[in-house]
Amino acid sequence: MCLTVGVAVAQCLNRWNFGAGQLTHTDQVLSDQEYKGVSVSFEGLHVGNYRKKENNIFWSFIDRLDYSWMHNSSQTARLHYVSVKLDFGTHYAFDLGRGFKLSAGGLVDVSGAVGYVPRNVNNIASADVQFGLRAVATVHYRYRVNDRFSFACHYGLTTPVVGCFFSPEYGESYYEIWKHLSSSLARDLHFSSFHNRHGASGIFDFDFIFRTGVLTVGLRHNNEWWHATGNSFSISDIRGTIGFALRLASITPY
Repeated sequence: MCLTVGVAVAQCLNRWNFGAGQLTHTDQVLSDQEYKGVSVSFEGLHVGNYRKKENNIFWSFIDRLDYSWMHNSSQTARLHYVSVKLDFGTHYAFDLGRGFKLSAGGLVDVSGAVGYVPRNVNNIASADVQFGLRAVATVHYRYRVNDRFSFACHYGLTTPVVGCFFSPEYGESYYEIWKHLSSSLARDLHFSSFHNRHGASGIFDFDFIFRTGVLTVGLRHNNEWWHATGNSFSISDIRGTIGFALRLASITPY
């Protein structure tokens, strides 16, 4: 579940989320086994218009911190996983009529994570760093019941398009990478696109909109796979959400 508290100011919406869900992760640099467990997160969502009188073009910024603790499928080892994610995007909204809107755009995604397995002797930690461009599309619907109450639902889907990520060779120590940094980065930084990274993440929200605030319930999912230097990686995350905002700003998606 996820609790969302937000404050809206002129042409801008700010929310801060506390959440928990289930995370499944595979990192062959650390282990061939799949790890599954609980993830908790803190997230900020900020949305606003570029111009006060222009409601069709808007920006978004998301900052998120996650901590997960997981066990492998044989229950013989645990994984501590900390990740930081920053997204900045630009979107254009199309009014389809009858309460429907469609927004489309792109996101610049910067993220980093560290995984730690205390039981491992040679490879006790693994770092994930990636930078990329993601395509995003969202469908919005709003129905106004009366002057005091309306409801809205949104479903947004993003997918990686192009970028780069860091992946060391199996058995390569981070001391060796640091000692030979220039040659190591040339070998361990990889271009990513549809040939070696694919997946999608989605957000569904159902908003109950009152004069003084907004109550939101929803669902989050994320499934992605990538590979390089003979190693495979994957992330699968699903969680339910409940949120509250003090007031909804007059920005396009809502």
